[in-house]
Amino acid sequence: MKNYKVAVSYDMSDSISTHRKYVNILHTDFSYIAAIIISLDNIQDGRLDFIEQNSFGQPVFAIINKDKVIPTNIINRLTGVIDLNKKNTDRIQPAVPRLTDNI
Repeated sequence: MKNYKVAVSYDMSDSISTHRKYVNILHTDFSYIAAIIISLDNIQDGRLDFIEQNSFGQPVFAIINKDKVIPTNIINRLTGVIDLNKKNTDRIQPAVPRLTDNI
């Protein structure tokens, strides 16, 4: 069985802790990816559009810190938001089995 990885925005890879290996969202074809974590900067650069066009329905989380806010036109396109100030990074793993169990 293939080990699924987490695709992460490069600028946020040090902020996430999981037992899964990481891959940069810019260097993957989204095969064998369990979840996607994208920074607000990457969302504003259009990477969320790219992910939606090229991924396979994996859960997508935005990661924010400081006093950043996800725009309302983006929030419905995400599985969740990880606020580093609130330390709620535990939201990723529960979303992963839904995908990997169905493959």
